[in-house]
Amino acid sequence: MCSVENFMSIDNLESPIANFTANPFRRKYDDQLTNPFVFVDLSQTFEQNIIEWSWDFNYDTIYNIATFDAYDSIVSNSYLDKGKYKVFLEIQTEFNCFDTISKEIVVDHYEIFIPSAFTPGNGDKQNINEKYKVILYPGSWIDFKIIIFSKWGGVVYESDNPEEGWDGTINNKKMPSVVFTPTI
Repeated sequence: MCSVENFMSIDNLESPIANFTANPFRRKYDDQLTNPFVFVDLSQTFEQNIIEWSWDFNYDTIYNIATFDAYDSIVSNSYLDKGKYKVFLEIQTEFNCFDTISKEIVVDHYEIFIPSAFTPGNGDKQNINEKYKVILYPGSWIDFKIIIFSKWGGVVYESDNPEEGWDGTINNKKMPSVVFTPTI
């Protein structure tokens, strides 16, 4: 009886984790036409080399020819219309391992966004719309002050920090659902 032995080495590679950042994730429409969004790969590959980046910008786009290559680790892109867009990145490593990620970017038409309503304490676990918060583009305002009045004219909230936002309370007491008027 004959016996044959053969040994094979199998690498157990850790899967890559796709990731990227945008500079920035939100832009005014006109700004992004002249200064496109810049997307930079931040993927973790655990000692594997990425051999292909595949970017999908999910809509009609204007490519910045000087810096655009859909198979590069740093790309730029502008959009033809205002809106929210999902940007997808798929990476492939030298050992044929893949991963994909998507993130949302926003193309806006305003320098300031003043919400018409908010829902504090609604039980939403994602904390969406929990604060009345004005959105300003960096550099678009030098001075900022917001005062929110009750329907009887009393001041219920005042701030000069646009990052704070009002949570719908006064002295940690939840206010009823009535009309409040902001002055900015």
